[in-house]
Amino acid sequence: MKYEHVDKLGSKAVIFPWETGGKKLSRRQRIERWATLLEQHEGRLVPFVGTEYLSYEARRTLRVDNSPLALAAGDPILHNDGLTSDTLGEGTAYFGLSERKAHRLLCDCHYSGTMTGQKVASRLRAVTQPGLGERFWAWATGRG
Repeated sequence: MKYEHVDKLGSKAVIFPWETGGKKLSRRQRIERWATLLEQHEGRLVPFVGTEYLSYEARRTLRVDNSPLALAAGDPILHNDGLTSDTLGEGTAYFGLSERKAHRLLCDCHYSGTMTGQKVASRLRAVTQPGLGERFWAWATGRG
């Protein structure tokens, strides 16, 4: 592990305080925290298998050891913010992912044999970016 002063870390990482003073993280902060955890993860992760073939209820309760959601659920900051389990349903709701985005991000059919934290983090940031319509609406209404 390389030691760096906290003042220099701000340009390299998203820094979250351990205590949020009762204030919940925004969706963007949750996703950035998860992406950072994924990028720092060494080794392989285990994807969910065949989620598109499962019923809604089966998908909601599905969990896999060493999945990207298990990594997130083990983080004290995300846990204190409200992520209570590593099930697909809980993770999808907590991170505000649609069924389609969760499938693209976490299902084995989108990885060629190896799921790494870096691959998932990159894909997480890509699938959670606002679409063209959302960006246009934000611009048109003066919010973007």
